[in-house]
Amino acid sequence: MYKKNNRNKIIIISLLSIIGIGVSVLLKKFELDIKMFLPLEIFIVLAACFVPAKIVAIYAIVASLIASLVFQAPEFFNDGLFLMFQCLAGAVTVSILYRTIELPPIISLLFGIMAGRLTICIVAFLMALLAGFDQNPISFALQMTVIGLPGVIGQLFIVPLSIYAITKYTTLGIE
Repeated sequence: MYKKNNRNKIIIISLLSIIGIGVSVLLKKFELDIKMFLPLEIFIVLAACFVPAKIVAIYAIVASLIASLVFQAPEFFNDGLFLMFQCLAGAVTVSILYRTIELPPIISLLFGIMAGRLTICIVAFLMALLAGFDQNPISFALQMTVIGLPGVIGQLFIVPLSIYAITKYTTLGIE
C-alpha cells in the first residue's frame, strides 16, 4: 500500500508540473502578462498539499528552474528567480500548515501566499542592495502585492476546489 501511495503521489506531482509548465508556456506564447497570474505556483501549491515539505521544496525549485531556464516562462533573470523563491517559500509553508499542523486549506493557502510574497520582497531587496540600487522595500512590497492580487484571488478559488476534486475522485488521500 505504501509503494502504491508513493507511486500515486509521483504521478500527481508529474501531472501537476506538466500542466503548470504547459500553461506558463502557453501564456508566454500568447504574450499574456504572467506577472499577475503565475499558473506554475498554483500547481506547486497543489502538490504541497499531497507530499511532505522536503519533497515539495525540491519540486518547487526544479519546476521553477525548468519553466524559467528551458522555456523562458518567465525569463529567469527578470522574474524566474523571484518565482523560484516565492514557490519554494509558499509551497513549504502550505505543506507544513496543511499536512503537519492540519489547518484548513484556505488558511494554509493564505499563509503560504503571504510567505511567498514576503520572500519575494526580501530577495528583491537583497538583490537591489547587492546591485547598488536605492530601493524602498515597502513600495516594492506594495507593488508586488497589487500586481499579484488577481493571481492570489484565483488561487483562493482554484486550489481548494482542486484539492477537493483530487481527494474525492482519485485514490490519492492526504495522510
